[in-house]
Amino acid sequence: TQNYNHIIINSFFNTKLVFFSFIKYFKIILQFSKINKFRTIFFHEQLKVDLWPLYKKQFYISLYGSSLFQNIIVTFYFKNTLSKLPIQKSGYYLYEGQSWERALCYYWKHYNFKNLIGVAHSTIRFWDLRYHFCKESFSKSFLHPDKIILNGKMQYKELISSNYPKNKIINAEALRYLHLKKNKISINKKIKHKKIKIVILGDIIYEYTYNMIRLIADSIEKFKDFELYLKFHPGNIFEVPNKIKKNIIIINNKMSEIICEFDIAIGSCSGSANLEFFLSGKPIYIYKDPKQLNLSPLRSNSNVKFFQNKNQLAKILKIKYPEHNLISMNDYFNLDDKIPKWKEIIKKYS
Repeated sequence: TQNYNHIIINSFFNTKLVFFSFIKYFKIILQFSKINKFRTIFFHEQLKVDLWPLYKKQFYISLYGSSLFQNIIVTFYFKNTLSKLPIQKSGYYLYEGQSWERALCYYWKHYNFKNLIGVAHSTIRFWDLRYHFCKESFSKSFLHPDKIILNGKMQYKELISSNYPKNKIINAEALRYLHLKKNKISINKKIKHKKIKIVILGDIIYEYTYNMIRLIADSIEKFKDFELYLKFHPGNIFEVPNKIKKNIIIINNKMSEIICEFDIAIGSCSGSANLEFFLSGKPIYIYKDPKQLNLSPLRSNSNVKFFQNKNQLAKILKIKYPEHNLISMNDYFNLDDKIPKWKEIIKKYS
């Protein structure tokens, strides 16, 4: 409409930008021998624990591979975009710990714009270090947004436990999860199936999703009393193994529909969709890849079953659960569909 202006940041792409990005890239590559020395920070001297094997691949991709070049281009995008805009009273962005967010924060403040607000629209997990910082970093204001909006008690506890400044936190309604209250009511309407319906929830990371599906394929004889369905993460879709193709139906339903239609879910431990299903009161089984830290927001919940191998999965499938668990959604999210907190925030910072 005439009241809104939309700019695609990629529209600032040009050959000059690519040229300067390559120069910056090769300058950093020439310094790589110095950067490589940072691997020692992954070793904890007192505990004698070396986290390097867990982070080696991502470290090299970020500081030497394709991610480095991508980050350089995005940095120039924000510099060029924000330099052409008038002073902004406020700005909102999805706070996910992505590398481009640092570039946005830096140039937003470099050009003296006001009130940059990060919106943590999903869950914040214990092992997800993108959300956790040392105290000293908050003295460097260009690294962080002015405020961060959290959507519930669980996220607040997680950030406070890692020394995030309370004066930078604003509480608001969980816009992404408002459908959960309606689903909680609708699942009480009995839907009878000939067989128990299980949905597998794919992850954004290919390796974790593939390993989970492969393990289920190797255990397919254990699923003879179940109907199996698979919902891929939209950012990670691939061919399923031949061994399971004829036993599984691929779907693309909305999460709100899945919660109502399915009896049990299986997901990987880094997926936030697992929490949505769990809060409906239905059983969720979570696959923890042996090479992966337990990133699940449900990692300490005794009502949730985790598995790593065929034997553990087989035992879980034999458990008889009550139809619905009694779970308080208010312990996880703010779910007032009238969104009074959001209205107050927008009014204050507009």
